[in-house]
Parts: sequence; C-alpha cells; structure tokens
Amino acid sequence: MSKIIIISKKKWDRTNYNFYKNSKEFILLDSINLKKINQIKPRIIFFIFWSKIIPEKIFLNFLCIQFHASDLPKFKGGSPIQNQILSKIHKTKISAFQINKKIDGGDICMKSSIFLNGKAENIYKNIEKKALEMILKLSKKKKFYSPHKKVNHHFIIEENHIKVTYHMLSIKN
Repeated sequence: MSKIIIISKKKWDRTNYNFYKNSKEFILLDSINLKKINQIKPRIIFFIFWSKIIPEKIFLNFLCIQFHASDLPKFKGGSPIQNQILSKIHKTKISAFQINKKIDGGDICMKSSIFLNGKAENIYKNIEKKALEMILKLSKKKKFYSPHKKVNHHFIIEENHIKVTYHMLSIKN
C-alpha cells in the first residue's frame, strides 16, 4: 500500500485527525524530515498550515499539495484569513494546489467553501477539518499528472463535483 504523508506544524483539533489512527496509509509529521520522507517514498505529501518554503528536492521528486485559506489566486501570500476578514469577506474557499517554485502559485487541484465567522481558533479548526476532508478525497484518486518532468503525475480537478479544465492540465478519471 502506498503511503501518504500529512505535514502540519500545528494541529488545532486533534479529533479532526481521528480518521488516520487505524490507517496504515496516512503518516502525520510536524516538520519536513527529508531522510524520513525518502524512506517512506510517499505517493503524495500534503501540507496544512505550512508557511515555510518547501525545498525543491521535495516537490520535484514527490507530488506535494498545499492548502491555502483563500480562493486562489486571490489573497496569495501570508495572512490570507486576516486579509480577507479585513476586506469584509466572510465566505471564501480553501484551495489545494500543487507546490512549485512560485509562492501559492501552483496548479489548483481542488477548492472547497469555508466561512470566516467566529473566533480565530474556530476558524482554524474548521479550515483544518475541511483540508483533511479534501485530503481524503484527493488521496482516493488513482492517477495524478504534473508538468514537473521528474514527477510522473497528472492532476484531477474537481470543484463541487463539477470538472474544471485548466489550460495547463490534462484531466483523467
């Protein structure tokens, strides 16, 4: 069975992670450990609440998907939640995208609606829960294709069960 790594520097609600307790497929890490990643040889690496630059040697050799709390390409960069709230936006999307050299600029593989209402802690818990739900959906995909030459994957794009075609991507079921 191929492995899937989830890397998150903070877990806002541990109950969000109950799905992986009895799973042999998912491995949770709180930091990038290249030696461990190379040993595991994951099919996909997901990054939640990650704000550091991910080394090229990781995203060029593994399919890496990151989550951003905005309807990308809007509100790229740091503090997307705070910037949207300050802009009086209370319903937005969480975007899952393939990591590349550009900050929050990779090919988008899935989006899902989120609300930015209530206390910050509750917003972060809800974003975490939504990202993990998206991971479960994305991890069931059999094939991913990528424009990266070293990684042999293609993205399957879904948004609210409507297939969306992006000019750089091939869609396969």
